[in-house]
Amino acid sequence: MSKSRLYMRNAIANWLGYAANIVVMLLLSRLVVHSLGKTGYGVWSLLMTLTGYLGLAEMGVRVSTGRYVNYYIGRGEQDKVNKVVSTSMVFCTLISLVVFAAAVIIGTFFHQWFPKTPADLADEASIVLMMTALNVWLGFMGTLFGQLLRARNRFDLRSLVMVITLLVRAAGTWFVLKRGGGLVELAEVLVLSSGVSFLLFVFFTRWKGAPARIALSLCEWQTLKETFRYGIWAFMQNISTRIINCTDLVVIGIMLKIEDVAVYSVALSLIEYGGALVQQLFSVLVPDVEQAAGRNDIPALAGYMLNGTRVTLMLAVPLLVGMMTLGDDFIHIWLGPGFERSSGVLIILAASSLGTMLYWSPGMCLNALGHVRVNAAISGAEAALNLVLSVAFVAIFKWDIYGVAAGTLVPAVCFSCLVVTRLSCKELHVPIGRVILELVLPTLVTAMVFGAVCVGWQALMPITSWGAFLLSVAVLGTLYVPLGLYAFLPAALRRLAWARAGRALGRVPQTLPARTEGRE
Repeated sequence: MSKSRLYMRNAIANWLGYAANIVVMLLLSRLVVHSLGKTGYGVWSLLMTLTGYLGLAEMGVRVSTGRYVNYYIGRGEQDKVNKVVSTSMVFCTLISLVVFAAAVIIGTFFHQWFPKTPADLADEASIVLMMTALNVWLGFMGTLFGQLLRARNRFDLRSLVMVITLLVRAAGTWFVLKRGGGLVELAEVLVLSSGVSFLLFVFFTRWKGAPARIALSLCEWQTLKETFRYGIWAFMQNISTRIINCTDLVVIGIMLKIEDVAVYSVALSLIEYGGALVQQLFSVLVPDVEQAAGRNDIPALAGYMLNGTRVTLMLAVPLLVGMMTLGDDFIHIWLGPGFERSSGVLIILAASSLGTMLYWSPGMCLNALGHVRVNAAISGAEAALNLVLSVAFVAIFKWDIYGVAAGTLVPAVCFSCLVVTRLSCKELHVPIGRVILELVLPTLVTAMVFGAVCVGWQALMPITSWGAFLLSVAVLGTLYVPLGLYAFLPAALRRLAWARAGRALGRVPQTLPARTEGRE
């Protein structure tokens, strides 16, 4: 299979899997919100945030394992692959015991640390945290097996596992909530679905994944040290990202009302779903980018950075601008009254996310070249400024949840958008002026034009139902296609895209684009 077809297959598999996840989770969120109420949903969101922090205990070993599995497969050193996987699994199992102990401590003092939580929900929170510690271990193991599927470019099987797991979780959630279940029952469903995911990953890895022999005797200290040399900095980057994404909820839980956690969480979840949907595209490039870095092929990496960013922004603009303009109507249709402030938070977070997406491909290239320390330092500085500004905007300026969102926006523009992009341009010998002219300016102009189109459409077609919303998405998406292609794709790629579209529709002879295909 050619590289372009492989990328397309993997991207489609990722998109279909994650699109199913978004649809189901949006429907489930509505059910959870109305079943638990704002206070219950706020506590549940807070617990999931704390669980996310506990998941960082593996200190980047899972990411590092994926890197070294690809590295040693490329070198044909199967014995090293076996040692990396075995050592990582033993380490993650041991660290999960530490996670469980931490969950017990947090659960014991939960009411003291979050005094605005009702007593009955605080008691349930203690049990939920212990159960989610088991969920963390299952997640560790599933991810490690999933790395072996990724090494064989079987993103389609990974997406299949995600869809099956999603259906189990959705069915379980609907069942327990319809029977009057609460936080503990939701945690049981979470553990059950993670167990199903783990077993499926084991099965598919044995069937189609990269081969690896797993044994306790293959664990060694030297392999763990090697894994840590890369993983510890990936961990620092991950924990900074977690602070950036999730500390907002903790700040709100401590400084504002628990109900505000639910309002903010609605907007944050939409941004995370949308960002992950776009991220599914360039994630299929990671194995090839790492191989190019291993060959020190700087021109190839520069191409991956520019083209990856170009396609990322082309997809991000309609998604995020659509959230800014249509978000209020969507939230009202989705959840009903009571979440009006979520749309204001959504606008600020969408602007922040657009700046962040500009650095995804450059950051990936820097990591592949081994500059994970640089990315970790930048992410750490962004996380620290995020926390300081969020607290200051709430405590000093009294900006409420909008201040917390603004505390995320400013560092994203300063660090993710400017610093990482500038460093990657210097490392890959790409003029910064080229990035501004080919990526930044088209993004700003296209966002403003498309935003005006969305606002004009809303004036003509008020969105008051799911039918009207879906019609608006279809019309606006169709209008965006020529705009996005013209703004982000070079002329040669535009001609190729139109020629292939015409061929697919049977309107262009097979031999017409031969000269263009020769450049591909």
